Amino acid sequence: MSKGGNIYCTVADMKNAVSELKTLIDGEKITEEQVTAWVVKSDTLIDSYCASRYKVPFVSVPPVIKTLSIELTTFFYFRDQAQSKNEREKIWARVRDLLEGIRSGEQKLIDANGDPVAMDTTQADTPSSNRMNVDPVFNMKDAVDQSLTPSDYD
Repeated sequence: MSKGGNIYCTVADMKNAVSELKTLIDGEKITEEQVTAWVVKSDTLIDSYCASRYKVPFVSVPPVIKTLSIELTTFFYFRDQAQSKNEREKIWARVRDLLEGIRSGEQKLIDANGDPVAMDTTQADTPSSNRMNVDPVFNMKDAVDQSLTPSDYD
């Protein structure tokens, strides 16, 4: 979730997605604050995967990001309520695969209008080195005369 306070799904979204969650919230067995805490965990994880390619938090939330937020929030709900490990593993595998695809660029993000979400070019993975501004100088000596000087270690 985000620095700007955006959340990708709401408590109402969660009530619609998981009927038993609606029953528990309405019956005051789970608070809306608990659900919001799961959403924050979910959105933070989503942002961490997407940050290498996109500007996060998303101001306009792509539908797949909302779906991922609902899925992850459901995962955290199941985990905290000691629900079926098998179901949790299925959810996590599905979400992880999609997030990995987004991070690698194999899965493109589409906004609510069906247009591709622009990648954040300032976040692109760029190789770097602490020796970027050094002109390499190569002096070859005979194999028996080659040695390292203290400046070679810097």
